[in-house]
Amino acid sequence: MRAALDQASRTERKATRHALAECTDRFGWDHAVRALEAALAQARLAYSHILVLATQMALGPQPPAAGPDLTVYDQWLPQGGGPPMSRRPTKPRPVPDRARLAELLRRLVLSQTALTYCETASAGEVRFLQTVLEAEVAHRKAVKRTRCITRAGFPALKTLEAFDRRAVQLPASLTWADLEAGTYLAAHRNLGCYGPVGTGKSHFGIALGLRACEAGLPVRFFTVTDLVVRLTEAKRAGTLERVFHDLRRTELLILDEWGVRWEAAA
Repeated sequence: MRAALDQASRTERKATRHALAECTDRFGWDHAVRALEAALAQARLAYSHILVLATQMALGPQPPAAGPDLTVYDQWLPQGGGPPMSRRPTKPRPVPDRARLAELLRRLVLSQTALTYCETASAGEVRFLQTVLEAEVAHRKAVKRTRCITRAGFPALKTLEAFDRRAVQLPASLTWADLEAGTYLAAHRNLGCYGPVGTGKSHFGIALGLRACEAGLPVRFFTVTDLVVRLTEAKRAGTLERVFHDLRRTELLILDEWGVRWEAAA
């Protein structure tokens, strides 16, 4: 044993000393020496290996642990063996919708050729394609909504849900449902709001603009003064036609603060 330890590396000799001390404290010197001899015979002078060998020698072979007694459940089994156990019902998977796939491809401006490949694809492959297309449509919608809101130039974000409608009187030809659905935009109707200061006219205009942005429509918000200044500067710079072109592309133009008048100093 001494000769074998002399040939061992420094790291192995250090591990051996620690293992001998630990095994001697736990199981006695005899088991520690026997474990070291077995480790040398196996050429594995590792601390954990020597400790495992000493533990096995000290405790001896252990009988396998008995499993749980399942016979106590026999009383609930039907006599004669009973019917075979049925599998847990699985949730039915949605059937791919060919019309929905065609609509998704159209919205993404993609070729309808994919429908031809779907005829030879498995149901799982078609479902995967539909999931990918649905995710891409949702992503583009979110990006477009964010871009519309940023480009609109709202001073703050306001919603119709947070608007106090109790003091608002709509004309007979217009309902709140029309405003929420944006049907007045499809009909190219103008909407003018008037009232005392602090009654929520700006909130109302911004909320309508935000609802239009959520529908993916281009919106621009200006105070009347800001728009006049912008047009004046564009005329001076020779870019007035470009500004008009930008405004003509807007589905909803919101002009705030009509009642503010600037008077030149005397």
